[in-house]
Amino acid sequence: MQLAADEKTVPRIHLLGTLLIVLVLTLGLAAFFSWQHLTDQRASFGRIEQVVRDQMASRLNAEMASAVSFIEFTRF
Repeated sequence: MQLAADEKTVPRIHLLGTLLIVLVLTLGLAAFFSWQHLTDQRASFGRIEQVVRDQMASRLNAEMASAVSFIEFTRF
């Protein structure tokens, strides 16, 4: 099929090209923002896990100190 550049085909080609560019840009931005959201979510989960780990460690230290003080109390 031969493509002839006349007054009917040039606007159609222009329209298809414009739609293709808009589609590619839209998909690219959607992929970028999805990736950014996923990265932020993983970082947030990492911070939450670190806070919980720190709280558990401080709670364990407090319990151990309480147990040691109880043992020392009952020993004398």
